[in-house]
Order: sequence, then C-alpha cells, then structure tokens
Amino acid sequence: MVLFVIRQLRLPRPFLDVRLLANGLLTNSALVIGTTLGVFNGTLYLLTLRYQVVGGLSAVEAGIALLPLAVAMAVGGLLGPLLQGRFAQQQVIVGGMFVVAIGFLLVATTPGTGALVGMVLLGLGSGIVMAIGANAVMGSAPENRTADAGAIQESAFALGAGTGIAVLGVMAIHYAAQSAAGPSAEAVYGTGTDSALGISAFFYVFFVLAASIHLLSTTENSRSRADRHSKVT
Repeated sequence: MVLFVIRQLRLPRPFLDVRLLANGLLTNSALVIGTTLGVFNGTLYLLTLRYQVVGGLSAVEAGIALLPLAVAMAVGGLLGPLLQGRFAQQQVIVGGMFVVAIGFLLVATTPGTGALVGMVLLGLGSGIVMAIGANAVMGSAPENRTADAGAIQESAFALGAGTGIAVLGVMAIHYAAQSAAGPSAEAVYGTGTDSALGISAFFYVFFVLAASIHLLSTTENSRSRADRHSKVT
C-alpha cells in the first residue's frame, strides 16, 4: 500500500489520485462506503452458507430467505436521495450508518424474527449509505476531477466488498477452530459465524460513532463556507 501511494504521487497521470484524499469529506465517505459494504457482503456471505450448511436449505431456498436483505438495500438506495432533499448528505449518511449498526447487532445477537428485522435494517441502512456516500465522494471533488473521484469511489466499493468477505470469513474459521467441534463446516458456519458477526458488529458500532463525529463536523464547515459565500455575494 505504501509503495502504491508513493508510485501514484510520482506519476504525472496517476491511476488513483491519492491527493484527493486530503479532502476530509471525500476520504471519510469512501471509508464509510468500504466499511459498510464490507459488513453487508461479509454478513451476506456467512448467512448464505449458514442457511445451507447448518440450516439444510438448498441454494434457492437460501436465496429466498435472504431476499429481505437484498430488497431492503434496493429500497434504501431509493430512500437516500429523498432524505437528502430534507437533510444534509452528511446527516443522511450518519443516519444510514446507525440503521446498519442496529440491524447488524440484531442479526448477530437475535435469532428468528429479530434476525429478520435485523436483515431489513442492515439492508435499508446499507442502501442509504451506498447511495449518499457515493454522492458525497463525487460531490466533494472539484468539477474537473470527477473522473478521479469516481476511481476512488469504485475502489472503495471493490475493496470494501472483498475485504468484508475475507475478514468475516477468516474470523468465522478462526473461532470455529477454537471450539470443541473443531474447524468443520458446521462449526465454521455455526459457532464460528456467531462469533464473527458478534465481534464485527461490536467494532462497527465504534466505527460508526467515530465516523459520525467527523462527518457531522464537515456539515458545520460546509454551512460556514456557504454562509460566508452568501455574505460576500
């Protein structure tokens, strides 16, 4: 990663212009996108295999069981722009992250109906964060740098999705190996998945709190700049 950054700084036309990351809103939004999508994809991956390996469902039945998660994410993607019409985009992103955090905690700790509600909240919040977070990344870059901002946005989506699956998957294997049953498939997608989801949900809550403080501070800065501009005008 360090070598990549050094290389990009030296290129006259970098593949990924890391200089844009000096913009706090852009960087935070990209980080929020990557982390939240990682949580979403990692959870989807583990639940898909849990339903099949532990629950005995077929691939089709597992897909049907996870439809609430996918549908809720699509609804969140439509709801986000509507909310942005009434609130600042930073506030909408923060609200979406808190919805994701609550849903993630429910999925990780509550079986049955609680897990279903958790999936809906997780999907809904993720859709809001993805839509408005992407808008924040693109909107915070200069007009002549939108292509470079788009590269950062797409990198955040790709890295977040892949890293989430890798991290939560490795955690499930690690905690399954510590159980009495050993690292069997049933243990990985049973007790291992329980531990991976629970610990990940705990850390995501702390991430949400830290990211929210920074995002809301950029809201005040944006308002101050807008007020100064209006006075000058």
